[in-house]
Amino acid sequence: MRTHHFIPSIVIAESLSIFEKKRISFDFENYFKRIHESENFILIALDYSILQKMIAMKDVPELHDKIIVSTAKYLESPIITKDKTLQDLSSVKTFW
Repeated sequence: MRTHHFIPSIVIAESLSIFEKKRISFDFENYFKRIHESENFILIALDYSILQKMIAMKDVPELHDKIIVSTAKYLESPIITKDKTLQDLSSVKTFW
C-alpha cells in the first residue's frame, strides 16, 4: 500500500522564499521536480473549499499557517510540523 503525503502549495512557496532570503545554495528546481514526479507526494492548491475553511477559522492568526491548517482540516489529515503554535491547536492533529 502506497502512502500519500499531501503538501499545501503554500509550503513549497514558503520553502522557495526561505532559500532565496537566506541565500542558501540549494537546487530548488530539482527538489520541486522530484516532489512533482513522486507518486507519494501530492501538491494541494489553495482553492474554494480550503478558502471556506479559512473563513471560519479564528484561532490561527498567521496567513500561511491558516492555509496549512485549513488544508489539513479539508483533507482530514494531520500536519507534520515542529511549529509550537500549530502543535498547540486542538482543532488539528500534529506530529513531529
